[in-house]
Amino acid sequence: MRRVRSLLPGERDNFSVEQQKAFKAQLDPIKQGIAFAGLFVTGLSLFVGAIGIMNITFVSVRERTRRSAPGRRSAPRRRTILLQFLIEAVSICFAGGMVASA
Repeated sequence: MRRVRSLLPGERDNFSVEQQKAFKAQLDPIKQGIAFAGLFVTGLSLFVGAIGIMNITFVSVRERTRRSAPGRRSAPRRRTILLQFLIEAVSICFAGGMVASA
């Protein structure tokens, strides 16, 4: 560059190379696009998972409230079903926390 700019050996440089800034300027939009795509895919998968869990819970509640065995007088009480779901939810959360922390 000194030869191209015709600078003598004792003269100060009147140029600078800023490759990192140019490289960063090119990569920033790509990084932002990848981050946005990752957030979109994550949000979509959480939404689909929530719908699946909701459907499974709905079917489970429906089965428990309609269940009638021979000799059974009535369907399980609302409190019993709520307690079952509470125990299931706590145990699943506990198991998930143990797996995640390991």
